[in-house]
Amino acid sequence: MDNCSLLDLTTTGGCFTLHRNNNGLCILSKKLDRGLANVDWRLAFLEAFVEVLCRFHSDHNPLLLHFGGLHIAQGTRPFHFIAAWIDHDEYSTLVERAWTIADHNPITALNNVKQDSITFNHEVFGNIFRRKRHIERRLKGVQQYLEIVDSLTLVLHEKDLH
Repeated sequence: MDNCSLLDLTTTGGCFTLHRNNNGLCILSKKLDRGLANVDWRLAFLEAFVEVLCRFHSDHNPLLLHFGGLHIAQGTRPFHFIAAWIDHDEYSTLVERAWTIADHNPITALNNVKQDSITFNHEVFGNIFRRKRHIERRLKGVQQYLEIVDSLTLVLHEKDLH
């Protein structure tokens, strides 16, 4: 890093980015992954920082680079089909009913499926993204606490949250 004149970017979140497990018990934690920048880049992006995210499927925590100061405008989101709906017993009935009501008009049928799917998602699934964020926050808290304290109870709770 010194030879290349690189700086370690400010990091938030957990202290470590690698966690090796042995039969569900954490035995090694290290900071292997990091964000680096040269002086010119750092001066161009003064508010930039790296966030250590929760690990899910790997023993490495993913890193997210935030530039700061950028605001992404939020507008109305387009309709997106959620594949999990197919696995629900009532969804095929919803689609059949929407097409039956349309009286062989595909545009009307698709609009019916769209509107009924939005209602179905709200009433049956709820906001899965909100629930996912809630579980991610709980998982991140458990993982951060496990960096400080060894606890078999918390290791098992982490497995349940996964």
